[in-house]
Amino acid sequence: MNKATYAVTGSGFPPGMVVNVYIKDRISTWIINGSLYAGGTVAANGTFSLSPIVSTVYYPSNLGTKNVSVVNAYDTKTTTLATCTFSVK
Repeated sequence: MNKATYAVTGSGFPPGMVVNVYIKDRISTWIINGSLYAGGTVAANGTFSLSPIVSTVYYPSNLGTKNVSVVNAYDTKTTTLATCTFSVK
């Protein structure tokens, strides 16, 4: 079992916007609902910070790259506003 706790942060977003974060790897996609985190609403300075995000994933070895997408939680088109990647080993 591999277990990780991490944060997803961003800047340059409209103040007051609630973000959802999609974290996708080779097996599954997690949707982190920003309305469930104190940091999921963009602050007056345009930043957000979702943490701690706890991921418990069962893999025999390397977890590989995770692709992160940030969207406005209330955008029905789920338009991607920002992306990044990170690796878990």
